[in-house]
Amino acid sequence: MDIKQKIMGVTIDLIRETNGNTAKITIREIAKRADIGIGLINYHFQSKTHLIDLCVQQIISGVIAQSNPDTEQLLPIEKLKRSVKISVDFLADNCEISKISILNDLVQGQENDNTFKTLARFYFYASKLEQDEDTFFKAAFLIHGLQGIFLRSRLYKDKFDFYDKAQRDNLIDNLVEKLFGGGKMNRKIGFISSAVAGGAVAIFLICLIVALFTKNAVTENLSYAVCTVLSWSWVATAVVYSCYAKKERSAAAKTGVAAGIIYSTIISIVYYTQLTTVLYKSVDEKILQAFTFSAAGSWLFNLDLLGYGLLAVSTFFTGLSLQTESRADKALKWLLTLHGIFFVCMLAPVLPLPATNQGNGGTIALIGWCLFFLPVCVLSAIHFKRSAALN
Repeated sequence: MDIKQKIMGVTIDLIRETNGNTAKITIREIAKRADIGIGLINYHFQSKTHLIDLCVQQIISGVIAQSNPDTEQLLPIEKLKRSVKISVDFLADNCEISKISILNDLVQGQENDNTFKTLARFYFYASKLEQDEDTFFKAAFLIHGLQGIFLRSRLYKDKFDFYDKAQRDNLIDNLVEKLFGGGKMNRKIGFISSAVAGGAVAIFLICLIVALFTKNAVTENLSYAVCTVLSWSWVATAVVYSCYAKKERSAAAKTGVAAGIIYSTIISIVYYTQLTTVLYKSVDEKILQAFTFSAAGSWLFNLDLLGYGLLAVSTFFTGLSLQTESRADKALKWLLTLHGIFFVCMLAPVLPLPATNQGNGGTIALIGWCLFFLPVCVLSAIHFKRSAALN
């Protein structure tokens, strides 16, 4: 073994044996353990302080290299939280050598020191989130802020006990959320809007099944109402998805939102007209005939098809922007993009198709659509619930 490595190996053993209390370690003890003369230690390392600094850096470098958490099933923000907690737990469990390392990094400021390596790991996870140009500096603020709290932990003990893991974890959760998560509100909105959309699709499905057996004005008007709510809730869902799209996918996310807004506007006009003007027959009969949605080929019927074609466009681009972190997310992305096929429905009114008596064909087609879109809503709700960690 190289003599320099032997000296460092012995010193690292002593640091661990003394729990980082380097005041108890002497050059004489190091020389005795290594079975060498004191002069060799001074020759290779100049001083005990320099030797201790190098050994501490090596200890912590080894911890950093092995501290990447097993986070395959976690969302990016949860991966970041886990990584930060592992690092800060090490500070609390190895306070003496951690102080040496941090203070040395602050004074020396080397590009590849342990603080920089830890910052690089934090930035790696943070960059997978939807972020701006300040992501690196936010990650730097996070690590240096936590280091400062650690170094001055005795002064803050009345307000915050750094050595209480529950308090540490809560602090880290809050800091990461505020710096990188945009707070929980966005994801709660995403969860609620997805759940509302799922409920609207489920009610619409029930109304369609009823329509197979009997014509019912109540279920028909209920269908109009829930489809209007569905359009609003989808816009909210698409907006939340866009908040977490990576920068290189932001155009796809924004296109999804824009198409969703146009879809919702058209659908709101079509169905609100059915629930007001058509229901109460408040206009001339000829105008009413053009407004009546149930008349295939009517103006509002064609607008309805345009609206749902735009919904398909919206889901397609939203799917392209979605960042997948689990099997459920991958299934969601696949369903969203595949739903884009339904954009062809907007082409139906402009193609020279022969007029046919559809019977229940249109209703059955809509039932099929509901069975396709309902899992999209459910998986979206699961996605946002996992992300927001709703309890």
